[in-house]
Amino acid sequence: MATVCLCDLPDELLLLLFSYLDPMDVCMSVANVCTRWRTLASDSLLWRSMVFSVAKNAKLEIVRHALLQMTELQFVRFHWRTDISDLMEGLCTNCPRLVGIDLICCG
Repeated sequence: MATVCLCDLPDELLLLLFSYLDPMDVCMSVANVCTRWRTLASDSLLWRSMVFSVAKNAKLEIVRHALLQMTELQFVRFHWRTDISDLMEGLCTNCPRLVGIDLICCG
């Protein structure tokens, strides 16, 4: 019986698998596996369905770094953040395709 490696899967299936991951994992882990995965991790088809949800305990610098790599991001959700102005600057600079922002108990 032949074994199949993830690397043997076509791009379409890998994108489907990646779509079930947290966006932070996609940009911080998946993108660092190999050149092919880095290319897939930045594919606009993947980011059309992803929602980057940022909790209040996520460190600002980590979120900023992630946003640098999420250039195809279309939806973001912030929970209980007091640093919204800093985060908005990163969104406006790095996420030109953004179409939706949810602010939940932010101030």
